[in-house]
Amino acid sequence: MRLARTLTSLAAAGALLAGGLVAAPAAQAAPTVDGKVSAATLTWGVKSSFRSYVKSSIAKGAITVSGGAKQAAGNGAFSFTSGTGSVLSGKGTVGFKGAVKFTGHAGQMNLTLSDLKVQLTGGGNGYLVADAKAPKSKITKAIALNDKRIATVKVTTTKASGGKVALKLTSVKLTKDGSAALAGFYPANTVLDNGSVAGSYVARVASKTSVSAAAFTKGTKPTATVTVARLSTKAYPSGTVTVSWTIGGKTTKKSYALKASAKGKLKVTAPQASRTAVKVKASYSGNTAAKASASSTLTIKPR
Repeated sequence: MRLARTLTSLAAAGALLAGGLVAAPAAQAAPTVDGKVSAATLTWGVKSSFRSYVKSSIAKGAITVSGGAKQAAGNGAFSFTSGTGSVLSGKGTVGFKGAVKFTGHAGQMNLTLSDLKVQLTGGGNGYLVADAKAPKSKITKAIALNDKRIATVKVTTTKASGGKVALKLTSVKLTKDGSAALAGFYPANTVLDNGSVAGSYVARVASKTSVSAAAFTKGTKPTATVTVARLSTKAYPSGTVTVSWTIGGKTTKKSYALKASAKGKLKVTAPQASRTAVKVKASYSGNTAAKASASSTLTIKPR
């Protein structure tokens, strides 16, 4: 009887789950890349059927890699190396070294793809960017494309922590420029091989901005000190600081360059004199090493 009751309970639980009455665990959101990427490798094969065609008895061609690129055994995918770049809040570009050349048809095919980049535009979307070169031949026009978006991609971040970053590139489809880069062999929206990126990663750290000031003499210009605290990495922040002054109900903004040599300190002066209290607030733009931050609004009273 106990066994029967147990089996009945398990069956009932399964029915509830199948009917949607028991919520399945929520999927974790993909991490956001927010920092510097280095020593990265882009693995991408362009299109497997194209690689096969180049080496077929029809094209009788060859595939060669150079400049740090490699090809996997068995006419496999390519690896473009030494990737570097910054991706801030999920948007940015990582560029890679290496080139791949496709030749065939007794020299009539002579196409080189190089200077590949992965460009992330946010929201899980992005592009593959490349240069494409080919001389004019009997079967193709001359090709000379620089930094063109040759394919759209869907980007999934599988890791952005512990000093490592990893991306999956799926739904890779040729753009109009990508079709031109491949000499029109394939039309726009043709599905290409999926790809991936893996490399080293340094995430941006938080910053903290504050404003301090003493009372000012009536009829003079108030002054204040903006402080962007030393980062957790022990580095001093650099970037742009924007200061907002509100005097007599009118707000004026001015931006300043903060250098690391200033050790996070910036002295600022109001744009005009005042006989009544003024308000001041500072915002730090952040950079590739530090996130943006803003101070609270400080009221400076006259004396």
